Amino acid sequence: MEDCIIYNNNSGGSPDGDEENPWEWEELRNREWDRKLQEMSNMCSVELTNATIDRHDVPYLDEAFLQWFSCFQFVFHEERWRRFSVALQDAYSENVALIVEDTFEEQLKLEAILFSEAFPKQRQQLARGLLIQVWRGVAPKSAPWYAKSAQLIQDIDACCFMKRLIDARSMINCDPLLLPYNDIAAAVDGFINGYFEDETAWSPYVEGDLIYRLFAEGFIPIAISIDISKRNKRLLIPKMHKDRLCLVPLDIIMTRKGKKVAKELRITIDTAFNKVVTGIVQQHGENWMYPEMQDAFNRMHYHRHRHEAGNTYLHSVEVWKGSELVAGEIGVYTSVTGFHTLPSSGTFQMYALGAILHFQGIELWDLGMAIPYKHDLGAQAVTRAEFIELFQQAKAKPRVVEVPERFRNCKDSVELLNSFSVEQRRRCTTMEDVTP
Repeated sequence: MEDCIIYNNNSGGSPDGDEENPWEWEELRNREWDRKLQEMSNMCSVELTNATIDRHDVPYLDEAFLQWFSCFQFVFHEERWRRFSVALQDAYSENVALIVEDTFEEQLKLEAILFSEAFPKQRQQLARGLLIQVWRGVAPKSAPWYAKSAQLIQDIDACCFMKRLIDARSMINCDPLLLPYNDIAAAVDGFINGYFEDETAWSPYVEGDLIYRLFAEGFIPIAISIDISKRNKRLLIPKMHKDRLCLVPLDIIMTRKGKKVAKELRITIDTAFNKVVTGIVQQHGENWMYPEMQDAFNRMHYHRHRHEAGNTYLHSVEVWKGSELVAGEIGVYTSVTGFHTLPSSGTFQMYALGAILHFQGIELWDLGMAIPYKHDLGAQAVTRAEFIELFQQAKAKPRVVEVPERFRNCKDSVELLNSFSVEQRRRCTTMEDVTP
């Protein structure tokens, strides 16, 4: 959406800012987990109160299943990879598995034991139990998404998928495979240099940290759903288009019809992210916005401090008519997807966002893949290599993405668009003056 990488959550005032937000409630629960886990780490013993024994065989999984298919070095998250390798070794060191009840308290105990050196036998049995649960498609979900056990479940699940893929002698018609452990910048170089024929990579991981890193390198991540060996799996599909439509905000072509509704509408930034996501799904259906992607996006926005996001931020743009949300979109450096429920509200949103980006000094607006209405707005196609060069230059210029202060308390958006129109006319006059 922008070259801006400085975040400010005071961006115009949300008409519904006092309503409860489920993601803020989840963060309160996360803090409770952190506190109790810290207390538990100081205990001499941890007793599981609800665990069952399972003596079934488990399929053989090897972390090499992931390494074989990846053409990039593993250079990130070394400690996480070590935990995954140790857990697999532990799982095959025992013939008895412990299956822990999927409750907050019991999963806390699992976390404390599974990553401790103090309880080797229990640790091995729990690792085996977790592997069995993931393979059967009944992995526990009570731990926070960032917990070590949740990361381990993601790794085991990815490995299970790769095994099923190998056993079925199937393949994913995308290339390359990208993992949380890979250098994403190396993948970009591969696309630019023509090592990959298509525009899409793929990953069995739908998780926020990876999505943030993909956005930060110029990918647009979406998702697909596939079935393999009677099991459904969501795959992340990072897209690196051969051509991208880009626009200098000041160059946007505005029509009277789109500007006319400015007297009825207001625009805000980052005041109702979860409602924008809901609006997108309500208008377009799940499409690629599966529940896993919805959860990942919401957590990327509301729990950003728990992600390794660097200088990348996931924003929402909201358009209000009174207290009703009538349009919105989400994006990072790119306008990713959006919705509208009121005629011309989507067009107004583009005009108003263009004005905001301009007044904040942002000169690269990535509109993604080619769609006719984007050309009508004045967007121009650039090649993949040209886009990445422009993108890297834009990222090096920190900006604030928020409604400029002078427009925040306006009852509508007339002044915003009028001021923007003045800037456009001034630019045209300047260009005429310098034309020989």
